[in-house]
Amino acid sequence: MADTALFLGWGGTYPGRERLARETYTELVDVLNRLKAEGEIEGFETVLLAPHGGELDGFMLVYGEPDKLATLQMRDALNRVQMRARLDHAKFSVIWAVTGDEVKAEFELLDEVVEHYEREAQLA
Repeated sequence: MADTALFLGWGGTYPGRERLARETYTELVDVLNRLKAEGEIEGFETVLLAPHGGELDGFMLVYGEPDKLATLQMRDALNRVQMRARLDHAKFSVIWAVTGDEVKAEFELLDEVVEHYEREAQLA
């Protein structure tokens, strides 16, 4: 599985749009299944959260290679579904994410940056 993903997160639906939000989700799953069959993404998973007082009700991780995920965000089919989701939900976000071994690489990069700032602070 790829170490990069798109995080699609959503909060509560606007009152009266619950059925539309469910239809949008079904359409999104259909689009992602087609993209997986075409080899454009490696896979995806949905996580629904229990009520917890926060703004996030659920999220989806769409796994794939970085260049394909970047292109994916510009495809009409996915863009259309995302626009509908933004109208259905009070909160909807698409965020670049790293998983797997890439998490270690990100923390190593963070350590390098922190060391740089610590050196700068000592010089000041």
